[in-house]
Amino acid sequence: NIYPAPLPQVRKNLQRNIVSTPQKTGIPCKRARISTLTRQEIISQLGNLREIDVKTVDAVDIRFQLDLRIGFAFSSLQRKNMAKIL
Repeated sequence: NIYPAPLPQVRKNLQRNIVSTPQKTGIPCKRARISTLTRQEIISQLGNLREIDVKTVDAVDIRFQLDLRIGFAFSSLQRKNMAKIL
């Protein structure tokens, strides 16, 4: 059986939420890598499910943190430059 995972909140790592599901419920969790939302691609990838790679999950969390920190620093720089212009 295939159980779709719930949609994540904005910018939340969905895989992080479901990676512990097998330990909690005994239901195996696998991942489909879908690059385009076409019927053919989805059906093809459902036949090619993969294990969830914890290293990939960790990398997504790290990229998210970097995006936040770099974005905050860049926003501060923009505010300072705009204040000089205005």
